[in-house]
Amino acid sequence: MSRGKKKAKLQDYSRLFLSAEDRLKLREAFGSTNQHPMATAILGCVFVEHELEVHLRRRLRRKDDNTWAILCDESGPLRSFNSKILLAHALGTIDDRFKVDLDALRKIRNAFAHSKKVLEFNDPLIVKELLNTRCLQPRLKKTLQGEPTKGNVQGCYIIVCLILVTKLLAKLNRATSAKNRREKSKLLASALLKFIDPNQPAFQVSNLGSSQDHQSADPTSSDQKGFLAELFREFSEPNDSADK
Repeated sequence: MSRGKKKAKLQDYSRLFLSAEDRLKLREAFGSTNQHPMATAILGCVFVEHELEVHLRRRLRRKDDNTWAILCDESGPLRSFNSKILLAHALGTIDDRFKVDLDALRKIRNAFAHSKKVLEFNDPLIVKELLNTRCLQPRLKKTLQGEPTKGNVQGCYIIVCLILVTKLLAKLNRATSAKNRREKSKLLASALLKFIDPNQPAFQVSNLGSSQDHQSADPTSSDQKGFLAELFREFSEPNDSADK
């Protein structure tokens, strides 16, 4: 019965694309300062990495699950969070400031995951990484520069994760809007081409009244062409920055 189907592996969980319900569960899992700091550090970074993966996969020509699995395999070019950050930066999906923040999260996550001792968020080196982030508000950084408590630093880490996720989701929404705009422009272009081409059934002299009316209403006249050109330009030139 399982012929032709790949056997499930534990590492497959690291390549999942989450539903809205799964996103909410992940958000609730890491967004509490009452849980173990290691759980917060890892789950928060997982949340951010997932949204970055959504952006990267959208930019690929081949977006199928098999291609993505190969890219993210243990020997693939996108096997690590660092490699995804580097690719996103190279593609212009994220800018220098965003990269700094992602790198800070990555370093903190790695410290918690690989440390030989149990770390707490108020460790001086953890605090230093959070102070290096660009998205954390100055008033919150002041709380870290005094006598940071475990809860304060852990809360700031959660805030940074949520800010980055929100920014990535906003980028995705803009990109989706730009894509929808391009699709609409294609439909409009198709309709207008049928209108101005006299060989198309949609162009019928009988529908344009008398010959004098026909001449004045000729859609291929210079005035009409100018109007159509402006219309094409309006619908076919979306804001490029929205797709980054």
